[in-house]
Amino acid sequence: MATKSSVAVATVVDTAVDAKPPGLWDVVFFNDNKTTVEFVIILLMNIFRYDYETSMSLTKKINDTGRSVVATFSHEIAGTKRDECVSAARTNGFPLKVEIEPSSVPAA
Repeated sequence: MATKSSVAVATVVDTAVDAKPPGLWDVVFFNDNKTTVEFVIILLMNIFRYDYETSMSLTKKINDTGRSVVATFSHEIAGTKRDECVSAARTNGFPLKVEIEPSSVPAA
């Protein structure tokens, strides 16, 4: 006949967490020959809530340099903004390229 025995098991849990703030991500617009300046300005005003002057300045930089960081957010928000921009561009027949990249701006 078997006898019951009890065994104590100790579990060690490391509660020390190296908590770094999450990294920031840049939303980057790229220039192309089909997406209109007017559409990019409207996109920047509607999705990123920039005023007309800021939107115009960013659009000029995209046009002059081929690309520009238009905003910096957490990864989740940056991805959502990118998706909103690409969706709006496709809906309106534009091939606008928008990507997210790890930001060089340090997280607070």
